[in-house]
Amino acid sequence: MSSSTANLALPLLQQSQAQKHIVVNEALAILDAATQLTLESLTVSSPPADPVDGQAWGLPTGLGGAWSFQKNRIAVFVNGGWIFVDPKAGWHAYVKDEGRRYLHDGTAWQSDAVATSSNGAAIGFEVAEFEQAITTGTSVTTSWKIPAYTTVMGVTARVVNKLNDGTLALWRLGVPGSKSRYGYNLRLLADNWTFGLTGAPITYYEDTPLVITAQNGAFNGGRIRISVHLRHLSVPRL
Repeated sequence: MSSSTANLALPLLQQSQAQKHIVVNEALAILDAATQLTLESLTVSSPPADPVDGQAWGLPTGLGGAWSFQKNRIAVFVNGGWIFVDPKAGWHAYVKDEGRRYLHDGTAWQSDAVATSSNGAAIGFEVAEFEQAITTGTSVTTSWKIPAYTTVMGVTARVVNKLNDGTLALWRLGVPGSKSRYGYNLRLLADNWTFGLTGAPITYYEDTPLVITAQNGAFNGGRIRISVHLRHLSVPRL
């Protein structure tokens, strides 16, 4: 009889097993970590000083301490020690220190991926969100930029703080060269929003900022929360 299960390597009770509770508790701990998998990080290379029971890390290269020689595995802290699990192709994980979801392709974790090949080519979808303070003037160019070689499905936004205390009534949202691409005749009061869905997805081949423009007037403060809904590709490994 095998000593562990085929997929999650959960320890199995053996005939006349002594201290059965140890084997059962270890299996439950692995299940607790691997089901709805949440990883603290994919970049930490040494065990943290004060881990909490049940926390898990995806292990990179250059490992030290109790994680030595465990590259590409998942380290789970259980009852004062470490259990190591091998991720499988198709596993999903939420990585807390990045706030992103990953898909495992059988070799590595792919960020925001919804499908991968066995050699790491992937298609990913991401929502990049940030808040933009609105300064005095007729337009604001965001410091955040749409990454090169990504396809934008649309841009949504919501006014967090009213944009103007004067006579200005409307604003628009776009990019250099197309300043109304993602919305125009937009209102200034807090909680007003735009649903900037373009007729066809647009690919940007260089880093591109967004431009917020006052219509028939000037801004005088405020804040907007902007979400960019985009798609990106990755190439296969050698």
